Amino acid sequence: EYGYWLGTYDQQILEAIACLCQPGWTVWDCGTYLGYYTCNFARFVGPRGHVVAFEPDPTNLARTRENVALNGFTNVTFRNAAIGTPAGEVDFVVSGNTNSHLPGMWLGATRERYGAIERVQQTIRVRCLSLDEALGADGAGRPDLVKIDIEGAEQFALPHTDKLCREVKPHIVLELHN
Repeated sequence: EYGYWLGTYDQQILEAIACLCQPGWTVWDCGTYLGYYTCNFARFVGPRGHVVAFEPDPTNLARTRENVALNGFTNVTFRNAAIGTPAGEVDFVVSGNTNSHLPGMWLGATRERYGAIERVQQTIRVRCLSLDEALGADGAGRPDLVKIDIEGAEQFALPHTDKLCREVKPHIVLELHN
């Protein structure tokens, strides 16, 4: 986390996004973790803009809220929801020792190597929205930019973007896993 506090994490990516993002835009931050990108987006779009922070992990969402508040941003709406398929609800692994949080998924290396270190502490059910469904979610608005970093669930989310891509045509910043 030290890179977040020092402002050195993903510098080149943030510089590119800063050039792209415009004041007044609406940005969807799908997968906030601790809110590093959420706060940067809030700064980039300014007080006339809006950021919607989608995060399925209640602990991470609480930390995102804290970091947004610490930075004095008032242009962020929080949604305790996963982005993926139009499933209604999905299982979510709560553990400090998992990198995907999706049952049966892993990031990097091989399933066997990852399985040797993974420790599932708890599984909870969380609300899940497709990106097309998020268009109708209260307060989400029509995004000018969508950042997707959802730890392996990209493969489930991307097939459900027809309306978003055809009607809204936002810029998409996508982190791919495996």
